Amino acid sequence: MHNKKLTGWLILLIVWIAVGGINGLGALGTIEKTWKPKMADYPSLETAVMVFQFLTGAGIVAWLYAGWVLYQRQAGTLGRAQMSLLFGGLLRIVGSWSIVLFGGLPSALIQRLVPQVFLVTGVLLVFTCAWYSYLARSQRVKEIYAASYESS
Repeated sequence: MHNKKLTGWLILLIVWIAVGGINGLGALGTIEKTWKPKMADYPSLETAVMVFQFLTGAGIVAWLYAGWVLYQRQAGTLGRAQMSLLFGGLLRIVGSWSIVLFGGLPSALIQRLVPQVFLVTGVLLVFTCAWYSYLARSQRVKEIYAASYESS
């Protein structure tokens, strides 16, 4: 059985996930370098950075998996891709707050970080919700990933 063609929006989503995911995984190492000078003064910061790396990395991997599932276009897999997209977004949002919440940083530094974290949270929420909504509502997407009930 041959796969149905992807829509332009699905192609955009898959490419966005792939490029963003690969860049994101590469950037996870730089967060430790960024916070390394402050780790001696704030002992819990090292753990917070590791939590950030783990949660954000897991979220990126979940999104890459969603992109792979969407690319494969196998019948009945749309729900798996949707859940992976939501789960990845949730992990990335929680991860983005880990340094603020668990880093043991002084309040002045936290006050400077919070607007950035709110921005990241907002972008992740909009991205995740918009693409989830597209996957859930598009009739063409439903046709592409419809479960085949025919006997082979």
